[in-house]
Amino acid sequence: MPQPLWFVLIGFTAMLALFVALSSIEHAGTASAVSACFMAGATSILIIARMHDFPFEGSLALRPTDFANAANKVSALLSGVGAS
Repeated sequence: MPQPLWFVLIGFTAMLALFVALSSIEHAGTASAVSACFMAGATSILIIARMHDFPFEGSLALRPTDFANAANKVSALLSGVGAS
């Protein structure tokens, strides 16, 4: 993904985290727990997006043949749907 898009995603994540943190939850402990859970979820989504930014490199590398096999299966399924 382009670098400006990363800035936008991180900015929106920070803004949403502030909305959660500044919500009208009465108990400070509950507000902290909700904010921490939200930030952990949002951060994990950004980390997964970053790890899949280069699908043929790193610890989660995919083989190009996987895409060819998937395309063949989808073509076979679509041809079966069109025949009926």
